[in-house]
Amino acid sequence: MSVNISEGIESGKINLKILTTNEISLTLLTDDKFNGKVKQPGTKANRAVGEHGLSMSIKIEDDDETHNFLFDTGYITQSIIENSKHFNSNLNEVEKLILSHGHVDHWGALTRVIPLLKEGTEFILNPKCFNQNYIAITKSGQVIPAEELGDKLRDLAKEGKLKMNTKLPLLNKEQISSLANQYKINMLETAEPVKLYRGMTTSGEIEL
Repeated sequence: MSVNISEGIESGKINLKILTTNEISLTLLTDDKFNGKVKQPGTKANRAVGEHGLSMSIKIEDDDETHNFLFDTGYITQSIIENSKHFNSNLNEVEKLILSHGHVDHWGALTRVIPLLKEGTEFILNPKCFNQNYIAITKSGQVIPAEELGDKLRDLAKEGKLKMNTKLPLLNKEQISSLANQYKINMLETAEPVKLYRGMTTSGEIEL
């Protein structure tokens, strides 16, 4: 799942902040249509906590309206907690939390982030996130879907064509559901696109 930003958001202002990433630089490649409205972190990036994981703060300012979204929570709790403070992204102002998929480097800090969200925050995720605990990547960069694992995976391993082949921690549905209920976070499990704001939707499930 990804977040799609269409032409409809152009009349407003969007501010993206990368809270965690496995890249060296936190800067973003921005589309010309935003006319410089996507701000780069500048020198603040020098003091950010790095990790292998992804989390992105998305803030929309449209006339008198302000909307805050959080895309993934990264892997290491320290990263998103410290970087959200460092980049002035208040997790208690998040309206919607979107989980892209079920690999741990995108949800690892989830159990620490949920208690910091405000009551009524919507948590959007695909039900398959609770079953995605295996990753296989070929040396050419192809990600092998879980349903194709088995003989094909073993064959590729024997042929030395795999760059990565590992089992990952599993997102615990019972634990996350219980935590969401405790802090009155509204979980929405869906494979369909969800409108976040005018001109911004989630992609829904992306088939590999």
